[in-house]
Amino acid sequence: MKTEMVYHRKFTTRQEARLAVFAYIEGFYNRKRRH
Repeated sequence: MKTEMVYHRKFTTRQEARLAVFAYIEGFYNRKRRH
């Protein structure tokens, strides 16, 4: 995850980082679990 998203982006607030990580994880798992 670090190399895919976090190191390619600068966050201005901690909340912005949390939301970005949450969206990344949700997108990853939703894509993987669909049948």
